[in-house]
Amino acid sequence: MEESNLEAAAEFDKNGDHEQALVYYMKALEERKAALGEKHPDVAALYATTGRVLNDQGSYDMAVSYYEKALEIRRAVYKAYYPQTAAVCETIGSILGGKGAYDEALAYYENSIDASERAYGKYHPSLIALHEKIEKILTAKGDEENARAHHERAHKLEMIRRGLDVPDEVMERMMQQMQEERERFALLQETKEPAVSHLIYNNCKIKLTEKTTIGRDSDNDVIIDDKFVSRHHCIIQKIKYAYFLKDTDSTNGTFLNGGCIPQDKYVRLNHGDTIRLGPCTTLEIR
Repeated sequence: MEESNLEAAAEFDKNGDHEQALVYYMKALEERKAALGEKHPDVAALYATTGRVLNDQGSYDMAVSYYEKALEIRRAVYKAYYPQTAAVCETIGSILGGKGAYDEALAYYENSIDASERAYGKYHPSLIALHEKIEKILTAKGDEENARAHHERAHKLEMIRRGLDVPDEVMERMMQQMQEERERFALLQETKEPAVSHLIYNNCKIKLTEKTTIGRDSDNDVIIDDKFVSRHHCIIQKIKYAYFLKDTDSTNGTFLNGGCIPQDKYVRLNHGDTIRLGPCTTLEIR
């Protein structure tokens, strides 16, 4: 029943009928809570989806309340500093900033920066947009000194992203990660053929290449026409004689066999695995 409600909601959502989409999302949410309990991460994902539709509809206060419920669950499940916690804080900050609730927005943006730094490190490119958003709010409040500080921080991070400024600690960490990756992939058993070679989506069999990109944008190898799928959602990478799945900073996460995979790790795929993107899109590994 939940699946049919989600399919109906997604169809209304795709057509811009927010009112009808909300009816079915809320039905699906109640069914998911009854099946999985109030504190399950999949319940959090549906709270966030419903919050997005409420925001699109212009019901900003309700949208914030649904996002806050998603945030509460994710903090309880993943502790305070899981990457998706940072994403929800940023979204709430954006809604509140749009309403002119600057002080509340700043608090959520600061929480998002804190979470992102703990999850990714203090030089991650995702922090650029956060500092720019804080700069705009501080400028609107007339706090030019602090606005300038965030502008300078965003500029420095942009230089680091372009490779024009690489701090010593970042270079050291990069070298360490490269060594860890070499050691991990060296353990792969070399076989004549990979254990998996195809992706099944929408009844189509797609041959995996060295790197298969999946997302909503037209430049992906596998294009998913689904609002809940990010523009560049995830990749399947061939490394030696095996295939690995990696989330590419998607909004709603990438799930392998029902579990959300970490955004900064490659997870090995096996024959028969199921990948889920958003509430409705499912792909199979063969």
